[in-house]
Amino acid sequence: MYFYYSSSVLAGGEEKGKLVVFGDDLGDTGNLQHLENDTSIGYSSGRMTNGPVFVEYMATQLNKQLLSLAYANSTISNTASEAEMQRVPSLEMQIQNFTETERNWIRRKSGPHNSIAVVTVGTNDVIYKEAAKITAKTAQKLIDGMTKQIENMEKLGFGGIVVSNLPAIYVFPRWRLSAIVDSVREFVKTSNMLLRKWVVSHQNQKPDVRLWLLDVEEFMLVTANSSFAKKISAKNSTGSCITEIGKCDDPEDFVFFDDLHMDSRLHHLLGLAAADLVKGADIKYNAEYLGQMARKYDIGVLHQTTATAFAEKESLAAAGGAGMSTTGLGDPLITSTSSAATNRTVLSTCTMGDQTALAYEQQQQQQQHLKSSHACGLGDWSKRWTLLNHVALAFLISATFY
Repeated sequence: MYFYYSSSVLAGGEEKGKLVVFGDDLGDTGNLQHLENDTSIGYSSGRMTNGPVFVEYMATQLNKQLLSLAYANSTISNTASEAEMQRVPSLEMQIQNFTETERNWIRRKSGPHNSIAVVTVGTNDVIYKEAAKITAKTAQKLIDGMTKQIENMEKLGFGGIVVSNLPAIYVFPRWRLSAIVDSVREFVKTSNMLLRKWVVSHQNQKPDVRLWLLDVEEFMLVTANSSFAKKISAKNSTGSCITEIGKCDDPEDFVFFDDLHMDSRLHHLLGLAAADLVKGADIKYNAEYLGQMARKYDIGVLHQTTATAFAEKESLAAAGGAGMSTTGLGDPLITSTSSAATNRTVLSTCTMGDQTALAYEQQQQQQQHLKSSHACGLGDWSKRWTLLNHVALAFLISATFY
């Protein structure tokens, strides 16, 4: 109903396994863009940031082929989301479709056994809730839904599952000064406490099941502040780079690319931390540990990706035009820029290429006759999402990545 893709994307690289991603914005490498057939979705080839997302960095570090089934805007179950958003595959639907489509790969067992699954979900469930429904009771319901789907993933025989908790969305620019920020903070902390308790209990009951809890909340509390921002050459940790349609003059200055999504440099750090977690390292969610990692991998500069965009073309061709995003093992995933001047050329103005491209984008926006309701500053999520969907970035992304 929502999508299909060729099982050929799982044909190669079984010896080293895959990194199979389910979930939402954090792991979407362009699937929502393919689903909607709308190249204006996203900022970096359909991603909800200005470069690679964390699972792309993670796959590279683990030397595994990436298969992302995650969709921006996705919730745990579509029964819990707004009716108009039900066209986007929920976590539940992603798992069901994968199970049905890849049954032969799953039956071989060697494929899943050598592979790692990642699940990132829950943020959009919070976004869609009315303020009155952000309570401890609904937090339990959210975690119950999430853990049910994790148990369904376990049945597929993965060698392990990385479970991401809820990000510290209360420090996002959208909510930082919101009247409900305290309620959101309490909801996130309660949800993550319940998730941690479940993971510990589940591991005790099923010691043969490997679960890794990736603490994205603590990660963001450490990295999304002014003192740490300096470690990645950023200056602003409270606002977002995009403040009006199609305008982002200095992406290197911001921790947040828009009011709901973090900069790709934080994705890079998170991907490295997630890979270390799987490798068995003792992860420390503090400024010293993450700061050392930033220095080691030179995360004071912005990055771009060519690998996933290239692989998408092959995947789409194999699947008749509607494939999942994949990244091959041998692809040069990350191309690091070497200076701030180069960064501005490659990624300035929302990863736009040059003034010619910018002029073309402005012309496209005029032709689309964007309605006044799409203006920035609207509090309603669906309207804001419509805004982001209608920003015509495709041609500019092409100038950068192809």
